[in-house]
Amino acid sequence: MKYFFIHKTQKSARTTSLLFSFLLVGLLVNCQSRKESVFSLLPSRQTNIHFNNLLDETEEQNVNTYMNIYTGAGVAAGDINNDGLADLFFSGNQVSSRIYMNKGELVFEDITESSGMMNNSWATGAVMADVNQDGWMDIYICASGNSPDRKNLLYINNQNNTFTESAAEFGIADTRQSMHASFFDYDKDGDLDLFIITNPASYENKVNHLQPRKLNGESESSDILYRNNGNNKFTDVSREAGILVEGYSLGLAITDINNDQWPDIFISNDFVGNDILYINNQDGTFTNQAATYFKHTSFAGMGNDVADINNDGLVNGIDFKAMSDQWQSHSAWK
Repeated sequence: MKYFFIHKTQKSARTTSLLFSFLLVGLLVNCQSRKESVFSLLPSRQTNIHFNNLLDETEEQNVNTYMNIYTGAGVAAGDINNDGLADLFFSGNQVSSRIYMNKGELVFEDITESSGMMNNSWATGAVMADVNQDGWMDIYICASGNSPDRKNLLYINNQNNTFTESAAEFGIADTRQSMHASFFDYDKDGDLDLFIITNPASYENKVNHLQPRKLNGESESSDILYRNNGNNKFTDVSREAGILVEGYSLGLAITDINNDQWPDIFISNDFVGNDILYINNQDGTFTNQAATYFKHTSFAGMGNDVADINNDGLVNGIDFKAMSDQWQSHSAWK
């Protein structure tokens, strides 16, 4: 639905037709919007990006066998060949993920086949990071769906526009229903650790029913923290690090919310579960302090972002509290 807001002037007062006024203002607003546009939508025939995450329900893959079938996939941007241009990776569900190399002037080349990245995974979130710290961007892909061979993928950059899938070698070929991931140095030892959010939602789980909360890591829907051991090997340290609270996660942000120079973790959870704010205790562990920083959280969280919305130099509880006070949501921290 479109709304037109009319500024009353002498000219509009002389207008004899209210309908004509609406049309005139609509045209003016439309023209002004085009004139002041900051972004332009480029057609695929110009960019050469033809990725289409087309979904077609089948007997094996449908909303009954996999509740999150329409949750979507992911996209990651980064410079995979160190030429100063941002390349693009698109996750695919029923289609293969695809990678596009930026040739300049916003024209891209599909190098999926030649790069060795063709796959049949039901890919969700994707992130680019220099996982092995060789100065070249690697790609980590989360996997979900109801396939029995489901596992997350790590494509290590061979520095020649090709990649080698190495998730099992690095110890992060996780098979849980992953939605997204982030690499960050939570323990400040100089290498990138890995946090993965999961969402194993199903009709059997009764995800929208009130149930006793699982807060001690016993739930299959708890998120995952992998510590980088410094030798291209990762270890699941979720329990010992205090990553214990259940939640059907869809949004993930890494930020220093309390300005102590240590990265914290904010997670948006779907359905009736609480959102989670893991504060970094600076000793390799985290504590969920969402009750301290938020008065309310929303039902069915689909994502989040962290930003300094009032330009006070803080991306922390002040801004989040200001936002959460305005949310029409539930107080679930009792």
